[in-house]
Amino acid sequence: AGKSTLCAALMRDGWRLLSDELALVELSSGLLRPLARPVSLKNESIEVIRARAGSECLSAVARGTTKGDVAHARPDSDSVLQRDRPARPAWLVFPAFSRRPCEARLEAVGRALAMMSMVRHGFNYGLLAGEGFETMATLVEQCAIFRAEYSMLDDILPQLNALASGADAIVESCASKDVVGQVQ
Repeated sequence: AGKSTLCAALMRDGWRLLSDELALVELSSGLLRPLARPVSLKNESIEVIRARAGSECLSAVARGTTKGDVAHARPDSDSVLQRDRPARPAWLVFPAFSRRPCEARLEAVGRALAMMSMVRHGFNYGLLAGEGFETMATLVEQCAIFRAEYSMLDDILPQLNALASGADAIVESCASKDVVGQVQ
């Protein structure tokens, strides 16, 4: 669906990688804890990122796995150096990659719809019961929420960068260029 590809492209454009796979939300503070691991890329995404960032950031390609061809993009040094610095979430962005050409657009998403999607994808939401609900509800309430539809990275990246440049108006204390991938 292109989420890891978008995550790797944002990282190569100067955004701090918090995580590609999941978001670790600290229950007591609502802060995101970084987990700057390699970004898993599959099939066509490998060449898309190689063209943007060069081969030096990619692992060797494992061909013919159950998921197709797989390679990993190394986290940038800034993301690794800041692995102990949490981030306050400012936005939830639900990426929607299309193989068919489409106009890139970033559009607002309602909080109820975002909450349902976050709950559906929260792997330990049920285990945390009320505490999980409160944490997720606070996260959804404090963030601006968007759907990013695109077929070309070069079309959606400027819109996401524009969002980042106005981050202080959205959430006063957020770090302005942090990224968490894999949010569906």
